[in-house]
Amino acid sequence: MAGDAGDLAEIRSILSLLPEPAYGQVFIEATVPIQVVNLRAPRRVAITWLLRGATSSRDVVPRGELVRRAVAAWVHEWIPEQGHEHHGQHEHTHYYVWIGCVGSPRVRELYHSLQSLFGLSRSTDGHGH
Repeated sequence: MAGDAGDLAEIRSILSLLPEPAYGQVFIEATVPIQVVNLRAPRRVAITWLLRGATSSRDVVPRGELVRRAVAAWVHEWIPEQGHEHHGQHEHTHYYVWIGCVGSPRVRELYHSLQSLFGLSRSTDGHGH
């Protein structure tokens, strides 16, 4: 999952529905440290906060940029390359993706690249992609 502090209600809701054996990664972008809160998640689900804020308003990273970078890096590290996904341990692996930051053009670009990789369809039952 990936989103920003504005997506916390949806992220909390999804985390509460995950079964204990679930594993995965959640990236949440925040502008200032006060937005960082503790979230309950299954033991094997890591939550990483990405802080956009800086010492001056000119140094703030654009909304969605840290989410885009973090998810792209995670996918590069953890998802098998094309042609390898049906061999060995990955044969029955299912991936579920939820992405917030809906108004960010950077995250929209990320979503389109993931859509191509996974064959995702846009969800109609929630805020995110």
